[in-house]
Amino acid sequence: MVYTTTYSSPMGMIVLESDGEVLTGLRFVDDPKAPQQAIETISTETTDTLPIFEKVRQWLDDYFAGKRPLNVPRLNPPGCHRVVGVNGSLGGYAYGLNRKKQLLELEK
Repeated sequence: MVYTTTYSSPMGMIVLESDGEVLTGLRFVDDPKAPQQAIETISTETTDTLPIFEKVRQWLDDYFAGKRPLNVPRLNPPGCHRVVGVNGSLGGYAYGLNRKKQLLELEK
């Protein structure tokens, strides 16, 4: 079973997905790969009480506040915004290079 919830970030709404134990997905609502109908369904689910979602929310609060979050939640696969080209170029990002730059800046 896949559990979902949402998180309101300074960069937009984020959908969190879990198998009940670990985080299996994290994407912005404007994900070009996610059909609008699925996003509408996800945003109405009430699975906020899973321990992994509570942990991820706290981590995201710290992350967006510019703090170094501790106890990084395990995510399969890892965040793709960290992938850069062999020559150091940013390359692509499904949510746009501007958002990629903002996320990388938070991690400095």
